[in-house]
Amino acid sequence: MDQDWTELAWQTQRYNSAKDAYGNTTEGIIYCYRCEHSDDMAIRKVINQTIDKAVSLFPNNVWDQSRYMLFKWDSDNKLLRIVITGDDKIVESPDSVQCEIIAYQTATDQDISQQDDNIQYWVRDYLTTCSAFFSYSLIAVFYDQSRNKTSLL
Repeated sequence: MDQDWTELAWQTQRYNSAKDAYGNTTEGIIYCYRCEHSDDMAIRKVINQTIDKAVSLFPNNVWDQSRYMLFKWDSDNKLLRIVITGDDKIVESPDSVQCEIIAYQTATDQDISQQDDNIQYWVRDYLTTCSAFFSYSLIAVFYDQSRNKTSLL
């Protein structure tokens, strides 16, 4: 896939209840992007850029106890969220990335199922070629309801 793109216009939300690797309270940042494309190829490209953004934050977000790169697809809100966690899947990295896909808001039930499958496939497909991801010993998992029930990517 062609990776010739410019940086997305990320919006940031700062919050003060984040935890660092030692359990200390620190400031966290949520990087947000609203994808207004309706074409699947354009949406896929934005998903890839969202993953790249999350990977670019690894130096600040990956600690010795980090284990998982969690991809949560919230089909109700059409929001993909990416965080790093430890074994417990509870304590999150201070920074996270999320992408809202506006075109998916008006989907029918049949479309929703296809969209869910597409998101998971696109994430898995891109990770297989993301060399920066492989520089870290993280397990990529996908979930849509509960962190207790995840799918290995």
